[in-house]
Amino acid sequence: LRRIEMEASRTARGEWGGQIRSLRRDEYSALAALLNATASQLALRVEAIEEEQGRLRTILESMAEGVMVIDPRGRIEITNASFRQMFDAAAESRGRTVLEAVRHGDLQEAVDAVLAKDGDQTRDLVLALPRGRVLAVQVAQIRGGGGRYGAVVVFHDITQIKRLEQVRQEFVSNVSHELRTPLTAIQGYTETLLHGALDDAATARGFLEVIQRNVRQLAALIEDVLSLSEIESHEAPLDLQPIETAHLVEEAMKLMERLAASKNISLTAERPIPSAPIVADRPALLRALTNLIDNAI
Repeated sequence: LRRIEMEASRTARGEWGGQIRSLRRDEYSALAALLNATASQLALRVEAIEEEQGRLRTILESMAEGVMVIDPRGRIEITNASFRQMFDAAAESRGRTVLEAVRHGDLQEAVDAVLAKDGDQTRDLVLALPRGRVLAVQVAQIRGGGGRYGAVVVFHDITQIKRLEQVRQEFVSNVSHELRTPLTAIQGYTETLLHGALDDAATARGFLEVIQRNVRQLAALIEDVLSLSEIESHEAPLDLQPIETAHLVEEAMKLMERLAASKNISLTAERPIPSAPIVADRPALLRALTNLIDNAI
């Protein structure tokens, strides 16, 4: 009985290796065999649980999204590496409130709302520190067994998406402005021609030349928009050929000399230009260089 009691106590403490050995063939030996079988089953189940927990920890730590698990009292139980990196938070966040760890009242309100009632919450958080990020946050209840066991918060870094949206909005605004100028000129000169300027051949010819220049400008703008669309869709065909970088740089500068001169800007290339042969799509690379010079001007 003392051996049975001792081994049962060890099993209760999680020490699974011991076995009760009995040479008897009575009720005591049957009880010992039952305890041995129970201990073996418990050891197998605990091992399986530990393996599953290890896999879950590995998955959690390898996720690009930040994850934070909250207990029913509103205290942090688990955070992963991405969360700690997003918020420059130490591993000691365990046991602290969301506000203490993250310093963001809106997030604390979302967590409180989820813990207080059914219904998930979504938020966009703007973090001025440490690096000015925008995070899409999803807060969901952890449920099971008819009860509530806290909440899980997932953070998606959408900073780059927001920046691209802003760039796209600015691009649309700029293109609209660039289109409006030649269209206004074309409309004005066309109305003038229709109201009698056609009778003066010299004036009409001058107006038509202005209209032609604006039409070409419109065509160039539309071509640029279509090119950008092809590039973004990754469907732009590339004609890869060996080219000399020095010749390409010189050609790009010649194309932009007139525009630079109109702004009293001089273009110079440091000498010697490295003349390294590369394999590239010459028109596409030339367009990229002229765009860079155009932006600089």
